Amino acid sequence: MKKHTFLLLLLFVQIVLFGQQYTQDDVYDYIDSHKDLAIASMKEFQIPASVKLAQAIYATSAGLSPLTAQTHNHFGILCGSGFEGATYTEPITNTCYRKYPSATQSYADHSDFLKNRSRYNRLFALENSDYKGWCHGLQAAGYSANPKYAEQLIYIIDTYFLQVYDNVQGVTKPVAKKKEPVENKIGENQYVQDAPQAELLRKQEEQKRADELKKQEEQQRAVELKREEEERKKQEAIANARKEFEITWEEKKSKATQDFQKEINRQTIIFNSNLNAEYEKEKVAFEKSLLTSGTSKTAVKKDTISGIEVTINKKEKTVPKEVKSAQLVEKTQQEVAKEQPAPTNTPSVTTAVFKAKDFEYKPVYYSYSSRNVYENNKIKFVITQKGDTYSKIGRDTQLSEENLRAYNDVFDDHYQPVQGEVVYLQSKNTKSPIKEHVIKSGETMRYIAQKYAVTLKFLYKNNGYYEDTYAVGNTICISCKKK
Repeated sequence: MKKHTFLLLLLFVQIVLFGQQYTQDDVYDYIDSHKDLAIASMKEFQIPASVKLAQAIYATSAGLSPLTAQTHNHFGILCGSGFEGATYTEPITNTCYRKYPSATQSYADHSDFLKNRSRYNRLFALENSDYKGWCHGLQAAGYSANPKYAEQLIYIIDTYFLQVYDNVQGVTKPVAKKKEPVENKIGENQYVQDAPQAELLRKQEEQKRADELKKQEEQQRAVELKREEEERKKQEAIANARKEFEITWEEKKSKATQDFQKEINRQTIIFNSNLNAEYEKEKVAFEKSLLTSGTSKTAVKKDTISGIEVTINKKEKTVPKEVKSAQLVEKTQQEVAKEQPAPTNTPSVTTAVFKAKDFEYKPVYYSYSSRNVYENNKIKFVITQKGDTYSKIGRDTQLSEENLRAYNDVFDDHYQPVQGEVVYLQSKNTKSPIKEHVIKSGETMRYIAQKYAVTLKFLYKNNGYYEDTYAVGNTICISCKKK
């Protein structure tokens, strides 16, 4: 368990501290600076120089690792038990690393590290040229927790042709002798007589790889140009299709709007014709019924906003003299109420116009306008804004001014809605969940009709056209029958 923990910690540390980005030039600079140390180590300890350099490049990110700059530790070796040299504790992971005066001591300590641990003993039986056997052996012995450690070392060796440094003369099997400091041999040339040939091979390999890289870049650029051309053609086709669709859609929308307006106009003519005919018919029948007995008294009541004149014939009953005399002395509460002034339909300071505030009623979807549309008694309406006219509202809602005036019982061409007034966008209802309403000062029959979203004609009809019905304080029927 401790061994596994150590390996995982080592892998994490390598990722955090050695995961620097570096270029080929950085690697070649590192090789030039440290190849002599690797060859010297191979000379003394029989550790392949290619493996040594690959391990150092991997651990230090070609010498760019911050830990390497702090400690000259080129192999990421931890302090370990029994180590008596200088140390450095990494503040992020709180990990202890060995610290050296220079790279020379680090390379020498790495050789001792491998030589003096029994789990690496079998590696020293391999030939110096068997760098792949060394890489797999290091991973098998648990040098790194990275499962692809051997593959990465081999890749570095093959990529930078490090195996040429394993073939220098003077490398023999180690014999038992007193160890000499590695740094005493650094700078001697007896073991690097083939170095010029290795350098030439390396430069040839570098040029070859540069040519291959240039070829790959040219091929990649050709692929990118082809992809860009295909994308341009695709976007152009999409734009043309969208433009054609928008033109077709606008034509369909225009035709549908015209057809809709024609149908609205036709229905409005039919509605107004039927309304006037029914009104005249009922008025004549009502007047005839009043002339069947007694005398009659004629009164005309006009709604100024709607322009409708209602002719009221009130039948006068014959009253005995003694009863008439008693009536002169005593007035009933009902007669006092009748004497109150009837409401007027002319807009003024005291005349009420039915208004609403934004979101006072339930908002609903209306596809023909960008205005906020609400609903009252299942009838859609808008709220008049400052400067609105029936013509402007009609343009905004794709309805004619004539229709709007008809829907809102307005037949006076001179009247325009005031700010906040409710304007219905469809024919009002002939019923309401509200049964009765008590008339208040300033209210007109049109105000009441607008308040409950019922037609003015229906309201008059439902209350019998009687003049005394409209006195302030009286109750009129909304969805009931006047008794």
